[in-house]
Amino acid sequence: MNFQKINFTISAGWVSYSDDTLDRVFVARCRVSKDAGPFVTFLKNNFQIEEYFNLIKSGLAPLEVLMTKGYISPAKRRALAL
Repeated sequence: MNFQKINFTISAGWVSYSDDTLDRVFVARCRVSKDAGPFVTFLKNNFQIEEYFNLIKSGLAPLEVLMTKGYISPAKRRALAL
């Protein structure tokens, strides 16, 4: 099942997700709140719900999970642009 944008909640950099089959679950914590949007967009476009949470259960951090498919954080992009 794919992530749906409407089911994400972002509050002060904390990202959570819920749908009909899940209670609200923690997805990630973005240190810079404005980086949560790009994180959610990449997650929604590149991962299925089960795939993401299975990788989290295997011990990867949220950012490491996204990096398996080529994600570059906005903070890293900003640093490279200098």
